[in-house]
Amino acid sequence: MLPKKEKTSKTKQLELATDGPSKKIDQTKKQQRSRLFVTITLALTIILSLSFIVYRQIKHFQSTGQTIIAQIQLKLPHFQKIIPDTSTNYPIQIDQIISQSQGAWSIYTQRISPHRSNLTWTRGAPVAIDDIHKLLDQTPSQINQSLITHAIPEGLKVAQIIDESQGHYAFLISLPNSEQLLLIFENAAPLTQIKSDIEQLSTVLYWGLISQ
Repeated sequence: MLPKKEKTSKTKQLELATDGPSKKIDQTKKQQRSRLFVTITLALTIILSLSFIVYRQIKHFQSTGQTIIAQIQLKLPHFQKIIPDTSTNYPIQIDQIISQSQGAWSIYTQRISPHRSNLTWTRGAPVAIDDIHKLLDQTPSQINQSLITHAIPEGLKVAQIIDESQGHYAFLISLPNSEQLLLIFENAAPLTQIKSDIEQLSTVLYWGLISQ
């Protein structure tokens, strides 16, 4: 009888030894499957929620007669100064401004350049151009301190001589490429009446001279 008991106990021990690892493997697989199921469930829930939100937005746009593109507002940069069309003959533009202005105008302009030929343009009676030496001797101030602040691009420097009693206005604009533009206007009308005209003339002459 005793030998049979020993055989029975050994058999049970063998079964326990073989069943232990297989049960652990089965438990691990069950855990992995459970985690995968939870992950898939969460992902499907998120996708369904997003789809429902998009569907509601589309229905809202359709009900209000609007499109999604119409709701997107693109903010373009605002440019303070508009560059004139340099293909237009700038002397014609000058004559148009003068014809609608007060008083009689005399204009002298010169482009001073170390890279290309100098360019001179005049309109009306001769003007005193001795100011150029005084302007060259000045220390150029920032453009926002000049009478033609809104006439030329920001960042440039300008020296100016203003004599309202004589109706004489001279400006020397320094360009980044070492060029300089000399603008001289003479008009006996009060400055309050021709200030905007000086700005318009300066804008047209600036772009006209640098484009030549």
